[in-house]
Amino acid sequence: MPGLMKAFVTIYEPNDDAHPSLPTLREFLAKNTDPESGLVSYALLGPRLTIDPAPLLQLPPEYLEYRVGPGASFVTDEALALSRSRPHDQTA
Repeated sequence: MPGLMKAFVTIYEPNDDAHPSLPTLREFLAKNTDPESGLVSYALLGPRLTIDPAPLLQLPPEYLEYRVGPGASFVTDEALALSRSRPHDQTA
């Protein structure tokens, strides 16, 4: 089924209920950054996903110690086409 897969990273702030097994942003970047390209790449139950870490690196320094959970979402081409054909103020 063709579609679009998007990678994302959820950052848990100190008062959030992040599982202690999740890495900190610092650990996640250190483990998943390709030294040659500078891009962050990880696999989640499927293809390897790659993101530009620039937005993450622009966060305040204390965010490096916050826990993160990498994720992904998938939308089919059919759903994308349908959403693009509707006016923005309409819902299904």
